[in-house]
Amino acid sequence: MVNVKIPKIVGAFFLLAIIGFVGFVIPLTQLLGNQEITNPEYSFQFFLFAIIFGASSIMVIGMLVSRFWWKEDDFYTNSFGFFDLNSKITLLPRKFTAIQLTLLSTIFFSILFFIANLLGSKGIFGSKVLPQQFSKTQSLIFSTLQIPASEEMMAIAVVGLLVIGLIIIAKKLKWDFETFRAVYFSAIPMIMGIFAIVWHISAYAGSDLAFGVVGLFWVLKTFLILATGFFVVGWIMHILNNFFIDFSRLFASDVVLYFVVITFIIIPAVAYFYLYRDRLLGEKR
Repeated sequence: MVNVKIPKIVGAFFLLAIIGFVGFVIPLTQLLGNQEITNPEYSFQFFLFAIIFGASSIMVIGMLVSRFWWKEDDFYTNSFGFFDLNSKITLLPRKFTAIQLTLLSTIFFSILFFIANLLGSKGIFGSKVLPQQFSKTQSLIFSTLQIPASEEMMAIAVVGLLVIGLIIIAKKLKWDFETFRAVYFSAIPMIMGIFAIVWHISAYAGSDLAFGVVGLFWVLKTFLILATGFFVVGWIMHILNNFFIDFSRLFASDVVLYFVVITFIIIPAVAYFYLYRDRLLGEKR
């Protein structure tokens, strides 16, 4: 199979466009199509997360451009986990393409969250859903498309700032690469877990257990993003966690359940095997 070589900065902006389409254009189309723009509660939820997404996107674009031109920090890393596959600081022992990691993430997290819900759990990490008066489609689109896109963009913007701050500290203290790497993979996920708890205080008020679960979710998610150098891994993890919670709450039909399994597990698995049958576990670095 022929590999298409896409410059890193081009791939990053293309990914940004995909996130914007999924997390903003699709929810907005649904909002306008159902004539819900005048519904104050739904429009408030939409525009709140749209503002978060827009402001975070500007920050991410700024960091993409600055990191592309600022080459002085290459000793430590030129990555902050957005579109930085196979950089020297990532932990994957083999090389993977963006499509390859996207398919693998979809398959793995679909199986994980499907089993969790099949066993009667309310999802592993919980989710924010719309009030009962909203339609099933509205709630599903809100919780699986708009919330993850907005929150993940905000998170990666903060991660980018933390990485830049860590590089400045490392240069000041003259850390070697391994010291920087150890702090990179321990401190940044922990800080993001704390941020996540603060960000979700209003959503999970009065529940210490929920705070702990949310914090753990964001620690794990941030670690995976940094370890792979690919924003999509954490984004898919967030999408599928929310999807399987809300889907199992709203739709009880076995036929629909089978459709979900085919769509999120079987089709991606077949596609992965077809596209990467000669390198299922990636290529040597």
